[in-house]
Amino acid sequence: MAWAGKRAQAKDGARAPGAAKLNSGNVLVVGGTTTGGLVVHSSAEEYVLSSESWAARPPMTSARSAFGMLLIPSSGKILAAGGRVGSQILTAAELYTP
Repeated sequence: MAWAGKRAQAKDGARAPGAAKLNSGNVLVVGGTTTGGLVVHSSAEEYVLSSESWAARPPMTSARSAFGMLLIPSSGKILAAGGRVGSQILTAAELYTP
């Protein structure tokens, strides 16, 4: 096995995003922050395996970085919980329906 380079995400420079594999096999990447933490994102992008490309998805309700994110297999929904916005620690969670 070896790593292979792929097309970059549309949101350039995101650090500490959340990521989860969807039931489709694609990967959802959301949130994150710019270098230095000046801007925290709520944006979402899906890596589409069949086309090896990124597709924009609806943003999260709250911007966040450094958070937990997982797929709930029975519903196909994504749970994003906790994280940070700058120095603020978030305790809220949200569900995303792909």
